[in-house]
Amino acid sequence: MHINYYYYYYYYYYYYYYCYFYYYYYYYYYYYYYYYYYYYYYYYYYYYYLYYYYYYFYYYYYYYYYYYYYYYYYYYYYYYYYYYYYYYYYYFYYYYYYYYYYYYYYYYYYYYYYYYYYNYYF
Repeated sequence: MHINYYYYYYYYYYYYYYCYFYYYYYYYYYYYYYYYYYYYYYYYYYYYYLYYYYYYFYYYYYYYYYYYYYYYYYYYYYYYYYYYYYYYYYYFYYYYYYYYYYYYYYYYYYYYYYYYYYNYYF
C-alpha cells in the first residue's frame, strides 16, 4: 500500500494550525470578554458608589444647612425676645423711678410750702 506523504503532512499542518488558531482565538476571546466584563463592573460600581456618596453628601449638606438655619433663626428670635424684654423692663423701671422721684419731690415741695405758709401767716 502506497502512503502519500504529501497529503499526510498537509493534513497534519492543517490540523496543527487549526488547533493553534482555535486556541488563540478563544484565548483572546475570553481574555477580552473578561477584560470588558471586569471594567464594566468596575465602572458600574464606581459610578454606583459615586452616586451613593454624592447623595450622601447632598443629604447631609442640606441637613446641616437647615439645621443651622433654624438654629440661627431661633437664636435671633430669642435674642430679640430678651432684648425687648429687658428694654421694657428698664423702661418700667425708670418710669417707676422717675415717677417715685417726682412724687417725692412734689410731696416735699407742697409740704414745705404749706409749712412756711402757715407759719408765716399764723
